Amino acid sequence: MTRKLITYLLLLMFSVSTTFATSEIEALKSDILTLAESFRGEGDPDLSKQKAIDVYVNQLLKLKPQVPVKERLPLLYGAWEQVWGPYDYRSKKRGVDPELDADNIFQVIFKGGYYYNVSYKLDRAGRIKNTTLLRGEFKLDEKNQNALKVKFTNLRKINGTQPANLKLIDLPALSEARKLEGEKVVLPSFIVRLTFGGGTLNEVYTDEDLRILYGTGSDESVSNYLYILKRAD
Repeated sequence: MTRKLITYLLLLMFSVSTTFATSEIEALKSDILTLAESFRGEGDPDLSKQKAIDVYVNQLLKLKPQVPVKERLPLLYGAWEQVWGPYDYRSKKRGVDPELDADNIFQVIFKGGYYYNVSYKLDRAGRIKNTTLLRGEFKLDEKNQNALKVKFTNLRKINGTQPANLKLIDLPALSEARKLEGEKVVLPSFIVRLTFGGGTLNEVYTDEDLRILYGTGSDESVSNYLYILKRAD
């Protein structure tokens, strides 16, 4: 067997192996999103839902290990839609806040080290009461190469829905520039910093269209919550 033929066969085997791995990765990503979508808006008091998704997440991480989050920051920037995650931060029961619209929860991350959580609040009839924007700041965690330390800084709202011709993910940039029509301060910044605290986002997986992380609150009232997010249009 000639050297050229051996080289060709090795390259062919590598190509087939790479194609198979890529296909398996995409299949796992699809499984994760499908399962997360089936749980959207549901609580998880016994952690059964999170554990079910964890099985696929662990398989994905074995097939596609991640570089430190510092190297993944360019992938984090932009708008993300929460497919599944915590829906109530008021207790440790991992239930659902009836005021939170589970179908409209977004996070928009900016290069300047800050981000916004944007969502709708509902009234008792299920109608949109207001649009809330919670601003936070983040920095790399010196003790964990995959984690971001976060701190909330501002909480604002718009009564009803966002202004016409805008999407929820358009609002953070306008809010940051103080150009968002109808925006009102819910709590002064110093109160938000004191009462909302912060925590850690352990960014375990990031690519162009899928983001998986575990969130932990500084006061341990929110501990090890799994978030599944997809890139927002």
